[in-house]
Order: sequence, then C-alpha cells, then structure tokens
Amino acid sequence: MLLCVLQSCRRTERTEAAPTEAWARGDVVVVEASAGDFYEARVVGVEGEALRIQRVDSGSSITLSADEVYRIPSHGSVETGQFIVCAPAPSRWVPCQVERLRGDRIDALTVDGQSIRVARDRTVVPSELTRLNLERRFVDAHRRARFLEAASRAGRPAFSPEWAPSPRERVIVRREDGWFSARVHEIKKKTVRVQWDADHRITEVSSATIAPEGPYPMTPVVGSFALARPASPAEAWELLRVHALVEQEEIVLEDARGERQTRPLRDVVPLGSAQGQNDDLIPRHL
Repeated sequence: MLLCVLQSCRRTERTEAAPTEAWARGDVVVVEASAGDFYEARVVGVEGEALRIQRVDSGSSITLSADEVYRIPSHGSVETGQFIVCAPAPSRWVPCQVERLRGDRIDALTVDGQSIRVARDRTVVPSELTRLNLERRFVDAHRRARFLEAASRAGRPAFSPEWAPSPRERVIVRREDGWFSARVHEIKKKTVRVQWDADHRITEVSSATIAPEGPYPMTPVVGSFALARPASPAEAWELLRVHALVEQEEIVLEDARGERQTRPLRDVVPLGSAQGQNDDLIPRHL
C-alpha cells in the first residue's frame, strides 16, 4: 500500500535539523504530490506557516503548510546507499539512491535505472515517510525490471507454424507499443491488410507481425507469460505472467506490479514455443 495518498505528503518526521530560516517569496521548494512523485515550485506568498506555491511545470498554485514542502537547497547528511530525491534535469525531481559521494557532487541511481551525477544542492534528504515511499518505488521498479526481462524471453504467441491467416479472421498484430486486435481484410504474398478494431482503418502489415487471436487449445503453464484481452479495442493486449490455474476455463494472471486478476482462457494468448505444448496448436474458431 502506498504510504501517501493526499495531495501532498506531510513530513511529520524530519531526518534533518534544518536551521530556522524565514520563508520568502521566490524560495524554491520540492513537493511530494503523491507517494514517490515530486514537483518543483516557487513560493509566491507567505502567511505564517502557510505557503502559497506555484508549480514550475504547469503554473498552477496551491497553499500548503511549510512542513509539507522541502526547501531547496536541502539540509542533512547523505550516505552511500541512502534513498534521496534528486534532479537529473532542471525542475525534474525523481527517487534516487546514492552510489558514491564526490565532494559537492553525488553519483546516484534513479528509480528508472539511470546513473547520474548531480550537485549536492540539487538533492533532497527525505523525511522517514518519504524515505519509505522512495524505498517502495525502488522495490516496485526492481520487480517490474525482472518481470520485463523474463517476459522478453517469452517469445511470440504459441501458435502452430502451419497456421496461416484467413480472410475475415480475427488476429492480433504486433506494433511498437504492443499487440492490438484486428481482422484480416486481404492477404498478399508477404503482407496482410488488416482492419484495426480501434478505429476500423485498413493498413498493410508484415505477415511476421500477426498471430491468431484464439482461443488457443492448450493451457498455459504456471510461470509462463501470456497476453490478455484489453477492456477496450484501442488498448494493447496486456502482458501478464500465469500465476495459477483456477479451473478448466479460468486462469489467474499477475502483472508487473504483482497485482492479480482472473481471466477466462478464451481471452488469453499464451506466449512461448509451441513445441511440446500440444500436437494441434491451431486455434479453435468460435
């Protein structure tokens, strides 16, 4: 469960003994808008401990308590391995983990796996609440990376090499952003003209990029990967891992976040080699 669900995360426990310093218009702050998500802002008004701040990226304004923001530059000690917030680009703040200290510079790893070197005054030493959110973001990112690495080895949909598309047959087509539903419109020698479910446009695609929509006659193996039918034809088929077989016609699937869902087998396309799965892997037509 995420540890921060409000508009901004109140820093009830500080990890730094920041010197008392009056707030003023123009002060730069970083706000944790939600658990592990940050934005930069400037103070445009001060009334006691209430700060009127304006986001640098969108220009929108909001009033927050002083203990809901991090003043830049931040104060506090930094150690190797520590989770901090850093700015790999102007006005962009992301979860980081310290790899090495280099005087007034810090070598850090961002949550998306990028190694960066940032100035010390472009980092934030987090409160305990924010630190827990940063740690959770890194755990989730590591889980997703392992999921995608394993999925990259899963291969194509597991259909028979003898399968060939037929006119009007329902298929899925691989594009740069995933697999999408379509229907065969016209078959050529090395290409196929398909009509997309999303907008009904007809385009020509390589025969190597299409697969039958199914349903497939084999039952996916626990631990293998599969594509699951999206709720909308405009969306890509979802890449999931097989977690368990519930009963003959249902399957439990798990996404990169570890969240599970139960789907009917007719809405699942198994990935991987077709060899050894079944003697007849040509999908059944409804």
